[in-house]
Amino acid sequence: MSAISFENFIDGKEKGKSKPGRVKRSGASCNGSVSSLRKKAKNASGEKAKMYHWCANMKSGRKENSNQNEMMTTADAGIPQDTKDMGPRLKTYNVTDRRRRKDKVPVLLKRFRKYHEDLSNEQK
Repeated sequence: MSAISFENFIDGKEKGKSKPGRVKRSGASCNGSVSSLRKKAKNASGEKAKMYHWCANMKSGRKENSNQNEMMTTADAGIPQDTKDMGPRLKTYNVTDRRRRKDKVPVLLKRFRKYHEDLSNEQK
């Protein structure tokens, strides 16, 4: 091997199936809706069916949003003009026992029950 080889194997075959024009070469077409491509794939066989499935899978993915490329500035986000008067965010805690049946009256967890009792004793 005197020259630099771009193949992965000695037999000259390239790894993978990423060769341009596979769809056209197989005789399939990516035109049509996803459901029509699935129907065509069901009736086709071999490489043509694979290409119809591939086209349907590519079409069924989400389309890119053209607004995604625009950058958001601090003015668009409302910082700091709109958020300066908001104050701290309060975090909510579930203080009831989740093992309790839904049709029964909820019961406070033990650690919160003690805290609640201590608060009520201080107020007396």
